[in-house]
Order: sequence, then C-alpha cells, then structure tokens
Amino acid sequence: MDQPQQKQQEALLRLSNVLILGYGGAKGGGKSWLMRYWMLLRRLKYPKTHGIIIRKTYQELLSTHIKKILEEYPVLRDYYNKSEKVISLPNGSSIAFGYLQHSDDVYQYQGGEYEDIGLDEATQHSEEVFKVLRTSCRTTKKEITPKMLLTFNPGGIGHGWVKRLFIDKVYTDNEEGNDFDFVQALVYDNKILLDGDPNYIKALQALDPKKRKAYLDGDWDQFEGQFFEAWKGDVHVLEPAFDLADIPSNFEMRLAWDDGTTNPRAVHLMIQDNDGRVTIVWEYYKAGETIEEAAMNIKRNLQDLKIYDMVVKHAKFIYDPSMDIRNNQTGIASSTVVANLLGGIVKQRGNNERLEGARRYRSYLHWNPFQEPLMKIWSTCPNLIRTLPELVYDENRPEDIDSDGEDHCYDASRYGLMSFTKLPTRLGTNQEKKDKKNKSAVKILYKPLGGY
Repeated sequence: MDQPQQKQQEALLRLSNVLILGYGGAKGGGKSWLMRYWMLLRRLKYPKTHGIIIRKTYQELLSTHIKKILEEYPVLRDYYNKSEKVISLPNGSSIAFGYLQHSDDVYQYQGGEYEDIGLDEATQHSEEVFKVLRTSCRTTKKEITPKMLLTFNPGGIGHGWVKRLFIDKVYTDNEEGNDFDFVQALVYDNKILLDGDPNYIKALQALDPKKRKAYLDGDWDQFEGQFFEAWKGDVHVLEPAFDLADIPSNFEMRLAWDDGTTNPRAVHLMIQDNDGRVTIVWEYYKAGETIEEAAMNIKRNLQDLKIYDMVVKHAKFIYDPSMDIRNNQTGIASSTVVANLLGGIVKQRGNNERLEGARRYRSYLHWNPFQEPLMKIWSTCPNLIRTLPELVYDENRPEDIDSDGEDHCYDASRYGLMSFTKLPTRLGTNQEKKDKKNKSAVKILYKPLGGY
C-alpha cells in the first residue's frame, strides 16, 4: 500500500483518539485518497467488519473512489461486485460504496450497521444526512470502535453545520466536543499532487476572490454559492433595544410560522414600522413536537414575555400553506388548530411564491455604506442568524435557495415579509424629505428599532 503524507498521517493518528474526524477544508489536500486508505486499512485490521464510502452522485462515486481504489490496488478487482458496489475481502470484511443525490436518500441507510463511515464532500449534504448516518455507525463487536471520517471544502448546503462542528467547535446539548476533531489540509500539504501537476496552484490562484479564499486558503467566512451575499452580522444583527411589550400598537405585527415535526418548526415575531422597515424580534425553533404542543409552548413563551395578549390582538398569524391540509382523523387543518389555541389570532395563509419571496428578501437585506438595510434581526433569533448566511443557490434554479439546506427560519420569515403590504421608504429620499414634518413620532423610534 502507498504511504500517507504528513497531514494524512496526522489525520490517521487523530482518528485513533476521536469518533468523528473532519479533514481537508480546501482543494487538493488529498482527502479522497486518505478516505480510501483509511477504509481499507481498517477492514484489513479488523476481520468481519464493514465500512461504507459515500458521495453525492454515482458518477462522483465511480470516478473518485471505485475506479481509483481498483487502480491503486488491482488485487481488489477479484473481490469487487459491480452490481452491489461492494468489495468483499477474504477476511470477511467489506467496503460498500453508496451515493446520496437527495437528502431523503439517506433513510435507506437508517437501521444499517457499519463500523466505519466515510462521507466524502460532506458540505454537499444537509445536517440531517450526517445525523442519520451517525446512527448507523455502530457495532456489536468489542474489538473495534466505530468511526466516521468526513472530508469537505467550504461552501455547499452543509457549509453551516460543518463549520459549526469542525471550525467553530460549537456543540449542541446532544454533542460531545471530545468526539470531534479537525485536521486542515491545504494543497500545499499534498506534495504528490504538486509534483505531478505544478500548475494546480496557479489554477486555484486564478479563481475569483471568494473561490480562491475558500479553495486555496480554506477560508470559511464567505463562500461560493452563498445566496445572501449582502449578509453582514454587524450590519443586520442588533441587540434588543427595548422591551417587547413596548412595541407601538400602530406598528404592523406578524407571527410567521414554518411548520415541521421531524424537522424544526420555526416561528418568528416580525414588526414593521411606519416607514415600512422590518425588524425580526423573537424566535421559536424546535423539532419533535405535535402542532398542539408547539402552539401551547409558544403561548406560554409569549405569556412569560408579557406580550401574548398584544400578539393575539394586533398580530396576524402568517402560516406555511401546507398547514391548510386537513387532519385525516379530525378533519381540522393545522392552521385552524394553532389559531384557536392562540386565542383566536387572525390567520392568513402565507404567500409561497418562492422566487418573488427570495427577491424581496434580498432587497430588504441590501445595504451600502450610505444606506441601511430595510430588515434587521435581533440577537434573540439565533437560529435565523445562524442559518440565513449559510443558505446556497439551487443549482437548477439559481434565483432560489437550495431547499435541502436548513431553510426553516428563512421560510417562516419569508412568509412574514411577503405579508407586509406597506412599501418602505428609505431615509434621505425625496419622499421622506417631503413628509419629514409629519414623521417626527416615527423618527423618535428609529433608534430603538435598531439604529436604522
């Protein structure tokens, strides 16, 4: 077997101490070779164990792994089953090759048992794919500890969750930091590639600035394919500047709801001032609840904030259109259930024109050094703040986002934004100057609404 290079050796060493290793973070770091080498090494060391290497599409899988491993180790051709895409070794171990073109394809692996899983180009997949695959990385054998190896570059629908786990090292209640590690490998670490193709670095240096930063330098802050390129945390995010109970009663108010059960349910409170500018001030984000449980938890949350009565009286409940589907047993739509449990709040079906919604969302986030954005977000909405800059273009329809990403908060706030009918005027326009005398009350509120 060929020998690993220095960064690949480091990765193998780190893998002996953690359950899940991320490797790469830029182009040309020798990621795919490492995955094949590690997978074969483990199958030879531990008889009667099973591993799987996964890519996005079959063509990627075939060209990047299946053909390569059979070229690198010709003896394996006698043990490869083309129809099943499995290498069955004489010691009873096996290496399977799978692909996940769509997020829902991952459920075919749910309930499976693999001692090792290699997810190549992990940022091409949603966090749900990773979570499901992790449940299948298990064994009943005492002599081996199941491991996962993830390789990736910045960008893609999985950019956010990969960056959170391996770059920012931020973990949820169900994640242990000691389970994860990351080895960054740049093209400069791949001497074999550079010796064979000295011009490869020049090709990366010739890319546009975003791609160059991501693929050559391993920069995770901005990436190719980012849908909301105008996003800037210190421009769009504000600390709460006043108590929610002090929202003026003449402001428009929306309780915007994107439904989910297995996926998180996202709900946002949005307000629009007298100039048409929007602030998103509150968030509810949770999975695993029934619609009734969610409604009652939201009610209690709003009561604790002492704004429940105000929301019921002044807000419109703007909901995911799928919530109009009637329950097979009760015959009642989810939208009606929520409206009733929230004290008879006025409900309005959300406008789901995706392309117009995306266009409007972009226009409200747009800003320049002389003009503030028309929409801002309070820091009390962490999941919207986290997921919005991670959304990427749909490859087949670049004017829309890729819905395989974590788009629940975006969808909820998009429904809310589309429901506002007042067209905003920007500070400094001729219309505002003409109406300046009539806007003294609104002007006082500019600062508490985020210093627009």
